[in-house]
Amino acid sequence: MNFIDLYEILRTKNMASKSINNIQKLLHSILADAVRWELLEYNTLDKVKAPKYKSRKDNFLSIDEAKTLLKLLDNKNVKLKYKTAIYLGLFCGLRNGEVMGLEWKDFDFQNNSFNVVRTSQYVSGYGVITKSPKNKTSTREIYFDNALKEVLLKQKDNLNELSTIIPDWKFTDRILTTNKGGPMHPIRWSNF
Repeated sequence: MNFIDLYEILRTKNMASKSINNIQKLLHSILADAVRWELLEYNTLDKVKAPKYKSRKDNFLSIDEAKTLLKLLDNKNVKLKYKTAIYLGLFCGLRNGEVMGLEWKDFDFQNNSFNVVRTSQYVSGYGVITKSPKNKTSTREIYFDNALKEVLLKQKDNLNELSTIIPDWKFTDRILTTNKGGPMHPIRWSNF
């Protein structure tokens, strides 16, 4: 298999073009070091055209789609924690990991604001871990309206109540938890 075949296989696996481009840069760098150390005569990737990087178009909800989503969230069968997570994503533009990393100490309900200072990530073999945000600009203060404040305060009351009635409750400061109080999975919400 050659490098062009490798790039095509990665494309068929739905890998983002930026990731494929980063792999090409890494491989080129490794082979360049091998040439410098005289392990190879030449860098075969010097003859391979780098895959084109296509910037990904972000996919946002339209105003009508957002209104429909909000109406659906008013259904009494929707768990409060899911409503809270979706409100934070919709109204504050947070990533899943940022939403799941929020803790009550991050919130200032007097000023209707919170700080994004951590994220949750799932790592196979370890479970849910806590990390710093993606980059320096991802650490930020966000302001919210009274509609979100109302949902957040209901969620806080709900967690306080659950912690008193569920045996083996894991006390965390997370605003979104599993049914036993631990940190929620940042991607597979329905599993918890």
